[in-house]
Amino acid sequence: MAKVAWVRSDKHNSRESKAKTIISCLPMSQLQGAWAGESTVFADPEERRVLFATLDSLRQYRKIAHLNVTHRRRQGFYALPSAEWRLLSAAPFNFLSTLDLVDDAIDANADIAAQILGNGLDSFGIAKDPFDGSPEWRDLATSADLDKARSTIRQLYRDWSAEGASERRASYAPVLGSIAHHFAHLSDRENIKILVPGAGLGRLVFELCNQGYNVEGNEVSYHQLMASSWILNQTERAKHYKLFPFAMDFSNVVSRAHQMMMVEIPDVHPATALANPLLQSNKCPVDRMNMTAGEFTELYSNERYKDMFDAVATVFFLDTAPNIIKYIQTVQNCLKPGGIMERRRGYNDADLFVTKSYSREGSGIMDNLLKNSHV
Repeated sequence: MAKVAWVRSDKHNSRESKAKTIISCLPMSQLQGAWAGESTVFADPEERRVLFATLDSLRQYRKIAHLNVTHRRRQGFYALPSAEWRLLSAAPFNFLSTLDLVDDAIDANADIAAQILGNGLDSFGIAKDPFDGSPEWRDLATSADLDKARSTIRQLYRDWSAEGASERRASYAPVLGSIAHHFAHLSDRENIKILVPGAGLGRLVFELCNQGYNVEGNEVSYHQLMASSWILNQTERAKHYKLFPFAMDFSNVVSRAHQMMMVEIPDVHPATALANPLLQSNKCPVDRMNMTAGEFTELYSNERYKDMFDAVATVFFLDTAPNIIKYIQTVQNCLKPGGIMERRRGYNDADLFVTKSYSREGSGIMDNLLKNSHV
């Protein structure tokens, strides 16, 4: 079965982005290393640093998690007077046993990080163990890079586990429903082009493609890009990996059982789902699912993307905009006349989880947004 080919980037930084996508039904054995030798990422020192730091943060995930989460707690624990640590190590506290369980959970999560790292190294044609003349990518991660690796692994819970379905229903389902309603009169969904900026781990892109649309995601984070590439391309079956999303959290948890909750990812095998003949599409799924790497406004304000998409679907994306006017102008540039923007917004004063649809017709998206009480 052909896997879903996901992303190749020529440029990825926030100043200028030129992205290409692999559009092929080749098996992954022929797609491995597709970025190697073709990407200009290595020509830009800053871009190379960002990429290498991302890879290194995934490499260090296991070591740093054990160090910061359990090792230091054990040190503090044994610094207590012996009577106190003996008390806490016995029932009902069982603190040392809890740390042992957390160590096991960290290893399970780190196995996922290692899989994402291996896929990233293969995709960019980078040696796992650098040799003479090969790029040295290790020991470059900052604390911010390490935090991104940790949050990316945890986010797999929301986007790719059965237990995260309620969160997906609250955020993605209204957008999916609005788009289906808007295009209900059209039967050839494969010719409806939808852009998903801020695509993250690719779940919304996958869901739209699974409904038969022609979808393009956009993401700026290498952590998110590598993780989405791995889960869409490399997982072999549903519920293949064990994930402990809250194991490293010792606060804001209901109980130790909640802290040690285990989920299995992915809840659905993407390649199997997209090969479903009931989708009734003449196009190979990989021809309907693409991803660009780069900063949204730099890439999609370009003339080559003008009037390209029938819809732009965003979930909590405009909330992240450093310049919301620029974001909306970019949306207007890449929407076809009559195209719509489906926007899921949240965490504003009065409108928690509001889904709104804006059309490019008439006064345009900008004027329609400004007529609302909240942007």
